[in-house]
Amino acid sequence: MKKILLTGASGFLGSYLLEDLQRQDVKIYALSRQARESSSPKVKWLQADISDESSLLRPDILDQLKGIDIIIHAAALYDLASGREELYRQNVLGTSNILHLVRLLKKMPHFAYISTIAIAGNAKINFDETCFDVGQTFPDAYASTKFAAEHMIRSANDITSRSIFRLGIVVGSSVDGSMVKADGPYMLQSLIRSLKPFTPIITRLKFLPLPYHESSR
Repeated sequence: MKKILLTGASGFLGSYLLEDLQRQDVKIYALSRQARESSSPKVKWLQADISDESSLLRPDILDQLKGIDIIIHAAALYDLASGREELYRQNVLGTSNILHLVRLLKKMPHFAYISTIAIAGNAKINFDETCFDVGQTFPDAYASTKFAAEHMIRSANDITSRSIFRLGIVVGSSVDGSMVKADGPYMLQSLIRSLKPFTPIITRLKFLPLPYHESSR
């Protein structure tokens, strides 16, 4: 049975990953800043803050993680209202500390990093998996800190087994349509509310076009 460490296990994406991993034949060590108890024999919760090296690299955690096969680093701060300093602390410093953890383990695990297409920034090209630093600029600190974190992963040549997954727009479940959060560029509530006066017309339409720009008709 493979052993997996999942960071950000209590977060938005991590909670989906944790649920899916429990269907596999694996033992999961789930990392969270808050103390948690598991109702599943497959899940062992570990309390640590990835942005605090003294919290993450405690001897008891290192002892429990010896022999781990895979680390899935899904922890990240996605909050466009947060300041650059806090985003840097969580996304860049946190990733640096996880890399330090990998290097301290006697058996080096495979390292899977959850990145984002936001690292493409304002690049005006077809940004695919062959692209990284193309001189792009970034619209916010979330994108720039995730770019810096991916750069660290790509540069960590001493960690020979690595994967980077750049996710696109993730707002919820593709199975039942539930959305855990809606913010940033995915806010549609104000647009939907503005259409309320046109309800009699809308109910007669087969399709409802939603313009991207707020000043569009």
